Amino acid sequence: MAVKLFNQLVQSGVKPNHATFTSVLHACSHAGLVDEGFSLFNFMLKQHQVIPHVDHYTCIVDLLGRTGRLNDAYNPIRTMPITPNHAVWGALLGACVIHENVELGEVAARWTFELEPENTGNYVLLAKLYATVGRWGDAEKIRDMVNEVGLRKLPAHSLVEVRDMILPFPMVVWLLLIPYTGHAATYSPIFLQDGNDCILTMRERNRAELGRYYLFL
Repeated sequence: MAVKLFNQLVQSGVKPNHATFTSVLHACSHAGLVDEGFSLFNFMLKQHQVIPHVDHYTCIVDLLGRTGRLNDAYNPIRTMPITPNHAVWGALLGACVIHENVELGEVAARWTFELEPENTGNYVLLAKLYATVGRWGDAEKIRDMVNEVGLRKLPAHSLVEVRDMILPFPMVVWLLLIPYTGHAATYSPIFLQDGNDCILTMRERNRAELGRYYLFL
């Protein structure tokens, strides 16, 4: 669907930008459309002469990695004209975990450790890779490494955009929807600041006459 809409957009005379190409490449990656993804990437370079960003290479690495073509995924990283960032190496590491490729996984992990030393997710991925292939000793060493440097895995959370602000929404909070009328669901937020933690609560006033859905912590 994304590729079809992209083709219609181009045929209508609209010039796609970097974000457009990134979105469609990302869609190709998740759908496993390798040929379509490469055609799109070449189309971006040759027809529109768009200078590829690191996001575009991340999509290509993810595209190839998801389908198990790990060596092909590694080649663009070695030849790309810009410095690979943590997202590029992270895409390769994630693919190596899925397809149990320890050799390339270790290469990708070393770079992610260097570029994102405080991201415990990369350590967890490498430990998972070791455990998957039965290298329990190496998996334990990674866990010990995390403890030695004092890293701590942060609780998972979602991000909520309200009033042009992006705030963390703790995963432990369950949202309760209370309908008052059949009107469209809206809500009025109040933000309470406690140190560095943002807590999202909901205003209860006028809820009956406004006919809104309200979210309560």
